[in-house]
Amino acid sequence: MSFIRDHCFKEVSAYTQSAKETLIPDGETWEIQLFVGSAAYLAETVVKLVWDFGGANAEVISSTHGDTTIPVVKTLVGNGAKKLAIVLCNDSGNAQILGGAFEGKKI
Repeated sequence: MSFIRDHCFKEVSAYTQSAKETLIPDGETWEIQLFVGSAAYLAETVVKLVWDFGGANAEVISSTHGDTTIPVVKTLVGNGAKKLAIVLCNDSGNAQILGGAFEGKKI
């Protein structure tokens, strides 16, 4: 078992989104245990943790419009194609500093 963690904090331009993707290797199993999001407390901004980002069956594991730490228990099995992504969405008219992170373990 080994610890995993990733993060993405950056300025996101008005009316755009940015994503940091992580590909889980084929056959590897991860348990996501924590999601942290920082989304400027605006209805027009959201930070999401998404499994199979860009795929036909994308699943939002967790999301926030504010600054929060959310305990999560989600087991993901890599197939060499599905990606876990921290997605920073800004639908406001101004650039915003947004960020997110996840932690877990390989099992």
